[in-house]
Amino acid sequence: MPSIFDVKNSSSPVFIWLFISFLTIVKVNDGLHSSGQPLCELLFKEEKIDRTGFRAMFFSSLPSLETKVPTLTKKIMMKRYLKWALFLWSGIHLSAQNLPTKAAIIDRMKFVNDYFLSLQGTNMGGNMWARSVYYTGNMACYYTTGDQKYLDQSFRWAETYGWRMYGDDPLTRDADMQCCSQTYIELYNINPSRANISHVRTNIDNLMSTNVISDWSFVDRMYMAMPIFAQLGVLTGNTAYHDRMYAMFSDTKDRRRLFEDTTGLWWRDPGVRPPHLTPNGKHEHWSRGNGWSIGAITRVLKILPANSPYRAAYVDVLRSMAAGLRKVQRPDGFWNVSLEDPNEFPGPETSGTVFFIYGIAYGINEGILDRATYLPVVERAYNAIWNTAIQSDGRLGYVQGPGVRPSDAQPVTNRTTTDYAVGAFLLASAEIYKLTG
Repeated sequence: MPSIFDVKNSSSPVFIWLFISFLTIVKVNDGLHSSGQPLCELLFKEEKIDRTGFRAMFFSSLPSLETKVPTLTKKIMMKRYLKWALFLWSGIHLSAQNLPTKAAIIDRMKFVNDYFLSLQGTNMGGNMWARSVYYTGNMACYYTTGDQKYLDQSFRWAETYGWRMYGDDPLTRDADMQCCSQTYIELYNINPSRANISHVRTNIDNLMSTNVISDWSFVDRMYMAMPIFAQLGVLTGNTAYHDRMYAMFSDTKDRRRLFEDTTGLWWRDPGVRPPHLTPNGKHEHWSRGNGWSIGAITRVLKILPANSPYRAAYVDVLRSMAAGLRKVQRPDGFWNVSLEDPNEFPGPETSGTVFFIYGIAYGINEGILDRATYLPVVERAYNAIWNTAIQSDGRLGYVQGPGVRPSDAQPVTNRTTTDYAVGAFLLASAEIYKLTG
């Protein structure tokens, strides 16, 4: 029986060109290669055929060229055929990517999370905002994988800090110090006899005893604190927490005018609204700042009751953000650190991207966003994280470090990583897991 590679009877390069094209279309989904890598890519990468053999196969189909065309010319032609095949593959790859399988998502969540935890050892890393954001993702990892060790890790962390706010100030109004409360409450919901949320309730109730609603002066603070109010409202049945949350959200969005309706994007703080522009004359919509915003809204929507009078307003913002983000997504699936200025510190950036995946995937899962419109967005983005950001050792790379502007913590490389980005990746993966059906 002749081999599929026996093409000596072919009289023109058309057969080989079609064959190469076929290899670029066929996707491998076997669990290991569940992201849908083209077969030709795997043939080369895993040496199922080597490049020298492929070159010989190609020219064996062109006997007239083998004898009549100089070697240099043959190499040029080979490159041209492969270039056209690659061009075809690129278009297909961007327009029809596959999401990984559920099993592969679980494996990758554990791979990234276990690597991060292995670097920490017995050091819990504090309970300030950055580590607290990681634990919101670690809890999502526990819910999705069912692996007890992640829940145990969260309990050890909370117990290390006595279930208190960062800085042990029960009267703090600083959302960065309150963020740890989100995980404390989740743990309480799982095991109320072991967890302790008395400090959380004292803190938030003290805040609500005043009429001040201006605490969230920049968008980061919405992610750090909004979900706490949503959680307490559901836990206690007291909708006053939801009333206060919406009042504070509206102060940030409307009074401070940090949300731009025309683009569906957020200014990080009042200082970057026009006339402030990037060095290239563009509006400065910071990627992670918008990540904090969509992350906050998503977490709140996951908690709020379906009959909440505020739900529709949050849904409207999520839809507007998804539409705006779709317009500025990079061809490779990432989002730039500066959303409307691709030339300001260009290149992939992970922390904003994973938050956008989280929010948009949730919107699809809940029927808030049109699947046909937004599924390609999250497919491109998640495959970009999967194939580019996650390094061979489990490190989540291309993360912009702590800051407030696109220019902060530069350069961003494949080795730059942070705890909060790992948490956001775990949140995003949990939603992608649900999205795979």
